[in-house]
Amino acid sequence: MKLGKKIVACTLAAAMLIGSAVGVYAEGSRTKDVTVSGASAQEYQITGKIEDSDSYKELQESDPEIVELIDQVNDGTMEMADFITALTEQAEALTDEDAKAALDEVIETLRTKDFVTGFVDLIALEAAEKNADDKYEVTISVPSLTDQLRNVQVLHYSTVRSQWEIIDPSEADMEEKTITAEFEDLSPIAVIADSTEK
Repeated sequence: MKLGKKIVACTLAAAMLIGSAVGVYAEGSRTKDVTVSGASAQEYQITGKIEDSDSYKELQESDPEIVELIDQVNDGTMEMADFITALTEQAEALTDEDAKAALDEVIETLRTKDFVTGFVDLIALEAAEKNADDKYEVTISVPSLTDQLRNVQVLHYSTVRSQWEIIDPSEADMEEKTITAEFEDLSPIAVIADSTEK
């Protein structure tokens, strides 16, 4: 009887250990440990706990479907394939042909991508000023960047324009683990890169 209890206890302990390891891997592979780097730190801020940000709260009211996608990506329950499926459904429901074409373009790019980070909220502080191209130029630090990543980009949901867009960084420094990119407006972002799957 004692042996049986020990076997059950060991089995439960092993299951809990494996479950927690899987959870750590899922969260670890979708880090939100992203910060503003260098001179940008005086002008911008990143809210890693996105649910505390004003943009997130506004989206909860205006577009809960977007919030649901952000939440699922952040908690590791939505992979890129499912994210694309959700965006495809959104595109099919659009009646504005320009908006549909723009979203279709985003979807096509995402087909070869994986998430490097979860979604965080990028916020302009009072000191922030747009550059000569009338854009916010921000350098962010992404600790999960590695030399193995290819074609790193930023997936941005513009709460101002109510649309998804993919932004090519003006610079991606894998050694310093930073990305510099320009934004027309600021709101939730996630870093993406080419899929490592063959």
